[in-house]
Amino acid sequence: MTSGSNSVITADQLRGDVTFLASEELSGRAVLSPGSRTAASFIASRFQALGLKPAGEGDRDFFQEVPLVRTRVLSGICRVEGGGGDRPVLELVWGEDF
Repeated sequence: MTSGSNSVITADQLRGDVTFLASEELSGRAVLSPGSRTAASFIASRFQALGLKPAGEGDRDFFQEVPLVRTRVLSGICRVEGGGGDRPVLELVWGEDF
């Protein structure tokens, strides 16, 4: 929903935005990284420039708190379990399955 802005996104602007968001400058945008914060701020500024209305926490900004976890593989096997009980267990081998 917009606040009445007649802003238009051109192909060149979109190409520039995508190029920036995919750039090495953002270091991959991993969860909780400085690159992800830079990307989020960049996107919010574009939303604001287009006249979009914030719908984040309390409708005061474009951000919403989402509980995320950063993970990394420390060994050659990754074990994934369902919700417990009789749920299946899946073991994946680094370099073979992912």
